[in-house]
Amino acid sequence: MSKTLLVVLIGRKETGQIDHYQLLQEEEARVEAGKAKLTAEIVFAPGFDHLRVIRKRLTDPQASHLDAVIVEPASVASTGGLRAAGTSCGQCACSSPAASAP
Repeated sequence: MSKTLLVVLIGRKETGQIDHYQLLQEEEARVEAGKAKLTAEIVFAPGFDHLRVIRKRLTDPQASHLDAVIVEPASVASTGGLRAAGTSCGQCACSSPAASAP
């Protein structure tokens, strides 16, 4: 059974503007997920909207199970907010006391 990742990138696709950096990030996320035999759900959201998008996806009863969430932090403050929200996996350095230091 394949694991599913939610990849949240900064930006908006609805604007109709072509952002080559966004396209490159999306393409690389798909390629790397494929290499690891993972399914990647890739969404774009402005930096201030990441937590809302993640919460909406996690609480959607019709959506498939997520095994991990990968976020491109918009700022140091959003990184701290994600860390404070208990996003560490407990299996890597992200859960160490040194990783949670400001």
